[in-house]
Amino acid sequence: MMKPHKLREFKTIVRRVADDSCIAACMSNFIRENDLVGQLHLPESKIRVIRAAVPDDIADGRIPEGESGRAQEIDPRLNVPYLFYPSAFRHYKNHILLIRALRMLKDRTNVNWKLAFTGIRRCPDYIQEEIRKQHLADDVVTLRQVS
Repeated sequence: MMKPHKLREFKTIVRRVADDSCIAACMSNFIRENDLVGQLHLPESKIRVIRAAVPDDIADGRIPEGESGRAQEIDPRLNVPYLFYPSAFRHYKNHILLIRALRMLKDRTNVNWKLAFTGIRRCPDYIQEEIRKQHLADDVVTLRQVS
C-alpha cells in the first residue's frame, strides 16, 4: 500500500522505535505474524498479542442517554442495543466471531441485541452464510461506509 521509498523510510523509523521499546503490542496473531514479524522484522521476544475484552456492563444492554435516536437516523433497524464493528471485511477480521457472540448474547440475555458492520463493499458471502447459519438475518445490519 506504500510506495517503496516510503516503506523503507517507515521500516527505518519502526526499527528505531522497536529497538528502544520494551513491548510491541497488537490484537491478533495474524498482525503479529504478517506485519510485526513478517514485514517489520520485530524481535518476537518483544511482541505481545493482547486480545480485546468484553466490557463488564455489556449484559445490561442499556443504551446511553440520548444515543438511540442517532443510530436510528443511520438505519431504522438500530433501535435496540447493538454492537458496532467499524472494520473492513477481511477473512482475518472478527466478523464471524462477532456473529457467533451475538447468537450467544441473544440466547443468554433477555436483550434484543443487534450487530452493525460497516464496509465499502457489500457483506461477503462467507459472512452472509454465517448470519444464516446462526439465524440472525434480522439482527445483523450491514451499513455502507460511514463517516
